[in-house]
Amino acid sequence: AGLAAELTSLVSARAFADLAGPFLAGRGLRMSVNFPLDVLLQPAALDRLEEQRIAAGIAADHIVIELTESRPVDNIPMLLCSLERLRGLGYGAAIDDVGPAVPRLAPLLELPFTSLKLDKDLVQQVNDSVEIATFLADTIVQAKAHGLTVVAEGVETEAIWDRMRDLGADEIQGFLAARPLPVAAVPIWWDAWMGQAAPRA
Repeated sequence: AGLAAELTSLVSARAFADLAGPFLAGRGLRMSVNFPLDVLLQPAALDRLEEQRIAAGIAADHIVIELTESRPVDNIPMLLCSLERLRGLGYGAAIDDVGPAVPRLAPLLELPFTSLKLDKDLVQQVNDSVEIATFLADTIVQAKAHGLTVVAEGVETEAIWDRMRDLGADEIQGFLAARPLPVAAVPIWWDAWMGQAAPRA
């Protein structure tokens, strides 16, 4: 409906307020914000992002901007320009939801992203399908060859966690770690998580 930039701006403003607020401040947490491709390519959207970050008093290296769409990137030079600006300011940048449906992954890996996130539907089938496990393993190898941190999405069981760790994933996201929480509940979860003897990828 043409409101992607406005919605992204509202979400990032709320996210930064939470990260700088009393429940999360001082915990050293990083926060990811989804940016659709057409918004990421807009200089004005990056201007607003930087204004919001500075106003919230958050270091840029605590923010990761995630490219969320699986449609082909037709203008690699323009995306490179946006990413170089973000990286120059200190932000992280992630390729989100990577799976076989993501077209032209190889050119994206040549861009200055800092991390790659594996699609949760694939991750959840890693122990059920040799083909999927092979795809994930190959993608992790490619990502690591470009110096990227690899995040496995959708990890809900320790069996999946263990397999993804064995394949080389660096971090996980999913219900095994935590379900979506209101910001006031994050400190409770954090203290419990840090105090348990859980395996960590």
